[in-house]
Amino acid sequence: MLLFAQGKIQGTSARASGRSGMSEGVSHTTSPNEYSARPEYAPNCPPTDLQNNRSVGSLNRYESSSASNVLPPSQNTLQNEVEHRRFSLTRPEPTLEALRHFVQVYETKLHLQPLPLFCLDRLEDRLVAGPQFLLWSFLALTLMLSTHPFYDGQRTFALDFYTRKSEEVTSSLASEGATTPELTQALCLIALKHLNSKQLARAWMTIGTAARLESLRVLSYDNASRSTDDLVSRVHWSVFILERLFFPTAPDAFGPGVPDFPISAPKPLAPQSVNMGVIAGPTQPEDAQLRTVLSSDPGIVGVHMRLVTIWGKLRFYLHHLRLGVTEKPWSPDSTQTKLNVELIEHEALIDAKYFLSKALLPSRTRTEVSQHREYWDPFMASQIIWHAIHAVLNHPFAHLFLLRSSKDVPPSCLFLQQRIDMALFHTGSLFRILQSFVDLMDIVDPMVADFVAAAATVSWFFQFSADPKISRRAREDLNKCDAFLSHVALTWPHVNQKLDTLRKLEALANENRRQHSDEGTNISFQSAWLWDLLDPKIQSSQTCSSHPGSGLGGATERNPDSEMYLKSHFVMPLQDDQDSTQTREPLAPSNDGMDSLLTMPGDLDLFNIELLSHDFFENGLWDQGY
Repeated sequence: MLLFAQGKIQGTSARASGRSGMSEGVSHTTSPNEYSARPEYAPNCPPTDLQNNRSVGSLNRYESSSASNVLPPSQNTLQNEVEHRRFSLTRPEPTLEALRHFVQVYETKLHLQPLPLFCLDRLEDRLVAGPQFLLWSFLALTLMLSTHPFYDGQRTFALDFYTRKSEEVTSSLASEGATTPELTQALCLIALKHLNSKQLARAWMTIGTAARLESLRVLSYDNASRSTDDLVSRVHWSVFILERLFFPTAPDAFGPGVPDFPISAPKPLAPQSVNMGVIAGPTQPEDAQLRTVLSSDPGIVGVHMRLVTIWGKLRFYLHHLRLGVTEKPWSPDSTQTKLNVELIEHEALIDAKYFLSKALLPSRTRTEVSQHREYWDPFMASQIIWHAIHAVLNHPFAHLFLLRSSKDVPPSCLFLQQRIDMALFHTGSLFRILQSFVDLMDIVDPMVADFVAAAATVSWFFQFSADPKISRRAREDLNKCDAFLSHVALTWPHVNQKLDTLRKLEALANENRRQHSDEGTNISFQSAWLWDLLDPKIQSSQTCSSHPGSGLGGATERNPDSEMYLKSHFVMPLQDDQDSTQTREPLAPSNDGMDSLLTMPGDLDLFNIELLSHDFFENGLWDQGY
């Protein structure tokens, strides 16, 4: 768990200009989750403490914050000329051509999806000149996603070598408390490698090691020495994201010793087809803007980091609900209220240029977006997580089942109706926005998969609405989620577990529809499956190997352990036709105690928020913020 407090550190290094040339893609055989590289856009990034005149293959030392901890020097011997050799234990370093290929794989499949771990500018040179364990960990991860003729027939052997060597060195250095950015970068890469190979427990423990080292760096923070660079920011916030990808153990994210957000790419210009008169003034240089938590323009990466912080707090709240810790969600000091206030403050604080309506997505092409992935990747993630937070925070499972089951939480029909309406709107918005981005870019971010899978559990309940429009849209959203998770799972196989759980829930939904056809529906569901998507647990390899098989057949592995009674509508049963002046007959009274949860008092003025929300979305009014 990281220790964070308030503070800001100014970067002292200037930006480096230019980047090394990229070679043409190398033809090779790829598996379904492999990628054939292509050139990618990368903005200029400030240099690290690597010396610009360092020659390839020179020996270099990296000193940690403690003078006694010295990282092993690099002994890489990559040559600029074309080489035709193959991998061997005597010369395990890749050729320059092979390294360029794997850098391209990283740029497209891993960079900002989800970590801002490296600056793309001159990344090849940085890997070559850096400590050897950093290059080994980089290759151990990227070899999971692609291959190259350099490893012809020896890919598995090379993967084992790079993994073993990088883990041996990083483990030894970490045990000595070395706090260099390169060591933490290597640990992040190793954690992603374990995640890709579905070794979640190993990934979690590796992240824990990186978090402890970063905590040590923060605790060693000296106000008199405020020098840092973008590398420190990227490493710190990458560990921050990885912690929240698994489990949000850190309660806060900011404080003395915590670096600014990483430098973000500037917002791309408006498409030529758009009238420039409607576009705001010129973008200010990123260097002129503060990138702290209180800045109105922390950069698009900073905007995303703020929302990841709130997501971590939401996951922590869900975990407490799972343990039976409940509270009145409408009370001023409740976690629900605090999270809502934090969301409002976030939206009020950020610059308007990060609003969805200012993105002009319908006017942009897939080619244009691919040229500015440094901006659009975090922008996409921030849009998805914004709606996912709202959808999950207002989840019917939480408010109609978990909190309703607590004797200490009396029902409030007004509050519950508001929660359902908000969940309905934000879930629908999330999947519409997701589809817009899927049409423009290749999304393989495992953290975005977490957001989407969690929001899909909301749609799972809405599919039982007697309102055909709501029910149909919920089922369509579940299909979109299935397709999206299937795509992400090609790169991150551990996502298949979420996909299997979602399909088991869908099989259970079909069984519910077969058994219940009346308006008042008793939904039988397996709460453990919902928790697998909302609050997933980290399991050891032994536990996972002994776990029952998954798949569609898993829907009958265990009998459903929970039931929820649903009224005919999640929203008030008003006519969807805006021109209709007819009102629907009031609902007949029922003796069931749950009726009041979904029935508003008769003397209140009612309106259909689904229609209002739809108009807002279509007209771009609501989504001026997100």
